Amino acid sequence: MIREVHEESGLRVVDPVYLGSQPWPFPASLMVGFRARLAPGESPEPQADGEEILELRWFTRDELTASLGEIGLPGRTSIARAILEDWYGGPIDDGVEW
Repeated sequence: MIREVHEESGLRVVDPVYLGSQPWPFPASLMVGFRARLAPGESPEPQADGEEILELRWFTRDELTASLGEIGLPGRTSIARAILEDWYGGPIDDGVEW
């Protein structure tokens, strides 16, 4: 997980904490979700790898709330959404019913 984050974002993280998992659409695969902290002394400027990740952006909770009309969030049943809502502190009402 730490290596993958660095490869795709240029960020070094520490202290990963497992949050959950979901099936992945490849045979015998699983997607796992973690929360982690930026490594001490690490620049907070992400650098997208340009292949798997095209754009990266940090949000405060207020910025995320204000941007809900501009950005799309992962579906409510995804591990990605669970990670966001864990960080956010509860459900995020993005107006999408799926």
